[in-house]
Amino acid sequence: MYMQKTKKMISVAIALCVLALTLFSLAGCSDSKERYAEAEALLGEGKYNEAAEAFEALGEYEDSPARAAEAREEIRKQEMYNAAVKLMGEAKYEEVIPTWESLGDYRDAPIRAEEAREEFRKQQSYDEAAALFDEGKYEEAIAAFRVLGEYKDAAAYIEKAQEEMRKRDYQAAETLFGSEDYEKAAIAFEALGEYKDASKRAAEAREEIRKRKDYNDAVLLMEQEKYRQAAETFEALGEYRDATARVKEAREEMRKQQSYDEAVALLASGKYEEAAIAFEALGDYRNAPESAKEARELLNSLKAKTIFPIAYTAHGGDFVITGYRIGKSENNETVVIIFGNGGIMFKSGKFSQTLYCEFSSGGETYKFKQAKSKEGSFEIIFDTSVVPEKITIFNGETNEIIISFNVADISQE
Repeated sequence: MYMQKTKKMISVAIALCVLALTLFSLAGCSDSKERYAEAEALLGEGKYNEAAEAFEALGEYEDSPARAAEAREEIRKQEMYNAAVKLMGEAKYEEVIPTWESLGDYRDAPIRAEEAREEFRKQQSYDEAAALFDEGKYEEAIAAFRVLGEYKDAAAYIEKAQEEMRKRDYQAAETLFGSEDYEKAAIAFEALGEYKDASKRAAEAREEIRKRKDYNDAVLLMEQEKYRQAAETFEALGEYRDATARVKEAREEMRKQQSYDEAVALLASGKYEEAAIAFEALGDYRNAPESAKEARELLNSLKAKTIFPIAYTAHGGDFVITGYRIGKSENNETVVIIFGNGGIMFKSGKFSQTLYCEFSSGGETYKFKQAKSKEGSFEIIFDTSVVPEKITIFNGETNEIIISFNVADISQE
């Protein structure tokens, strides 16, 4: 009886245990399902850390391990994404491109990857343009920055490059001006427009061009002996170069030219002495020395024509002196040749000399050594080579002076 009762109690206990286990199992299944659902919700809301922990807490329930791994992958991608965004913010485009590319189709990674590549390309272009600027290649730098549009401070760089170009071109124009290349300087300054005082400097360059042209024209007028026009042109140039001195030169040439023309007129009118004085006052101007000599020769010739021929009587004969000439003998002795029919005559069985002469030079008087009579002339030889300054001709019979004259005043035949 007791044994039956015990077995019955054990059976009941076992049944209760089975029931309890069943109920517990049913309860556990219901709880895991709810937690799984909650983990899915967290995953759907993008709460990947919480979702991963929830799935991992479910153990092997359904595909919890896979879902947990998925959440962890999302966390990894999110971290990579955020790190990439940070690099983008720091403009580290070359560094971030591999990260974006490794994210594949995650969120907008493809778009952000292309954006990074484009930014990197722009950054490279920007750096290259900046390098061109630093090298002073401003035209190339401007072209490069213009391609970049509104990127960074490209517009400001363009303005700076243009300013540097203006500075450079202004200095180049100043250099041209300094080297007196005024035509190129004027063009260079004009190209600068209203930059600094470029307009004023262009006008100054043009003024220098005008002055130089006027100066060269005045020089040409001097060469053409148009001294009055040259003087006026030089005078208009004021203090330009040596214009003031050239005015004086032109006026002096005008004076000389006028004096020369007056001397020529005097010579043409037969006023030989006045012409000679006028030409001599001109010094070496043009052919003044030759003209002065010509005037003196004409004057002496005129005087010679005035005093010659000279008639005289000696030893019962009548004679005429028609002129004279100074020469040299074979021994370099001074010879005075008297032209005419006088000289040595033969009368009453003897030779008689109708005339003789002496000359003075440097304050000394020289007597003749011998005489030779020739057809139409009478040569009187002196024991010296001194050139006569004054000649005195004497009557050979009476020793009276027939004529005495300065050689410089009476032309020779």
